[in-house]
Amino acid sequence: MPAWSGPTAPPPKKSHAGLVAGVVVVVVVVALVLALGLMNILPIPYLSSSKGSSSSSSSGDMTFAQALPYADSASSGYGGGGWSLILAFGFGSTTSTSVPSNLSGSSGSSSGCNVTILSGASTTVGIPAMTSSVSSGAASAWVFGYRNGSGALLLTDVINGKGTNVATIAAGQSCSTGLGLLSSVPSTVIDSSQVTAAVATDAAGFLKAHLNASVEFELIGGINFFIHISPEWTVRYTTCTVGFTSSSSLGDTFNATVNATSGKVIYWQNQTNVPCNGSSSSSPPPPSPPALNSNIQFSTVTSTIGPNGTYNYTATVSYTGSSPVYFQNCTFLVTDPNGSFATVNSSWSLSVVSNFHVIGSYDLMTNTWTMGMGMQFAAGMDLVLHTPVDMSGGMISMSAMGFTGNVAMFL
Repeated sequence: MPAWSGPTAPPPKKSHAGLVAGVVVVVVVVALVLALGLMNILPIPYLSSSKGSSSSSSSGDMTFAQALPYADSASSGYGGGGWSLILAFGFGSTTSTSVPSNLSGSSGSSSGCNVTILSGASTTVGIPAMTSSVSSGAASAWVFGYRNGSGALLLTDVINGKGTNVATIAAGQSCSTGLGLLSSVPSTVIDSSQVTAAVATDAAGFLKAHLNASVEFELIGGINFFIHISPEWTVRYTTCTVGFTSSSSLGDTFNATVNATSGKVIYWQNQTNVPCNGSSSSSPPPPSPPALNSNIQFSTVTSTIGPNGTYNYTATVSYTGSSPVYFQNCTFLVTDPNGSFATVNSSWSLSVVSNFHVIGSYDLMTNTWTMGMGMQFAAGMDLVLHTPVDMSGGMISMSAMGFTGNVAMFL
């Protein structure tokens, strides 16, 4: 293996650690909002008659762009107005789902947040069956998250062409503070139908094998606080039913992250037998030696092949030690099965993914980080190499400033 050196930039000041942790929390909280909704902790009422509702329209599945006007109409006059969209979720299934809410009365507390259910909102969650294809970009239910100038959050759903304000989260709580780091969704974001079109080739194999898969969408406006994350769409096809049950229930999924303004696919992955509630597997794969001074270890690399001939190689961080390993202090090399440096171009990418969000990007052509400066590796994060050619038998080698030895991840 040819000798190579790591970056020369000094490690970030320790005073940034709290900010980094806060940003990681944001990514987790965003994913948590979706999980809470589908686990019936955040209310998603079916055709409720809330006073905050907009007038009903024609029934049926809707894309993001079709549903947004009904949510905007319902939210615009609530609490004096001034609401800005920061996130949205859509989900649908080929079968209808009706499950009771886990909340009683008008409010509930979960994950450090006191959620107030608005008057008239139902305590029963009902999601009608989709009549359109899950790959059309439409969903049978949408939930929109708005923030006002004081930092309070408003959740508004759109089902069957009806917008309903269903819950609020007061400013100053842990989740409202974390979500306060999200940027507003720009008006230039692409529609969910364009998202499914962008991933159509990569998802074709999964959808062919799982004709009754459900679909979930997630949109965030991005993060501009210490690190920069552009507006992102996440689409998830899954065999799990809408309304997660427990980690003992397993399913197959296809996940993809798409830049919400350019429509470029950033990351995609097929997974089998994963917990339907999004928790980590209880038995992670064994780490690949050697480790960086025992401060970071990765699982055995898994690979997926897209129908368009692209390859994803994924290694999950299985362990981190007491000394943090920062993205910006790490460099990577990819070698082919013969031990030679791989010939890379702009179609190659190396990303760090957490909760289906790309939080770090490394340019293999220039050996520089283009996103994620200041972030640090944590257990459960995925390192994903995307290539246009089969690199089986090759290796990703990782070196980090301040640690001896390389991490070898065999492809």
